[in-house]
Amino acid sequence: KKKTPPTMKKNQQQPSTKTVNILLSTGTLSATSPQYFFFNNITFSSPAAPSLLDKTLTAGALPPNAAPGTAGYNVLDLTFGDVVDLVIYNTDTGVHPLHLHGQSFWIMAQGPQNSGPYDPATTPLVATEARDVAAVQAGSYLVIRFQASHPTLWFFHCHIEWHLADGLALVVSTTA
Repeated sequence: KKKTPPTMKKNQQQPSTKTVNILLSTGTLSATSPQYFFFNNITFSSPAAPSLLDKTLTAGALPPNAAPGTAGYNVLDLTFGDVVDLVIYNTDTGVHPLHLHGQSFWIMAQGPQNSGPYDPATTPLVATEARDVAAVQAGSYLVIRFQASHPTLWFFHCHIEWHLADGLALVVSTTA
């Protein structure tokens, strides 16, 4: 029998079962490299072949994440049915509209520009609206909640094209 997680409805306050902290930053890979964007100190670099999906379908396992401070795979592993809070702290000086493929998320908290990292002691998490894109302001935070209800690979990335090209992405891998 196929497993089906409980469905989260729009604006439903369902507690999270997993919290993932993500640091959004900029930097270089060497003294002579151009600037890149990073999630948790990894700048995403997609391989020419095989693709992540090909690798998963044929071998059943994803390659390991790249080492911090390098370019390569950046995969967030989730279990089917997890209710996930992504707590994103943007240390960059620019705004980043972040998009999650394959599912909607709830904006739980969103700080104004230069408000610093999310502080659960002063900012409660309250579901506001279901979206698939939300902006994290410069020097601020964004907390989104979603249910890992689609077992496969989904891309999470900045919607500014050149930020994506410069590595501001990760793959959400949901396994049953």
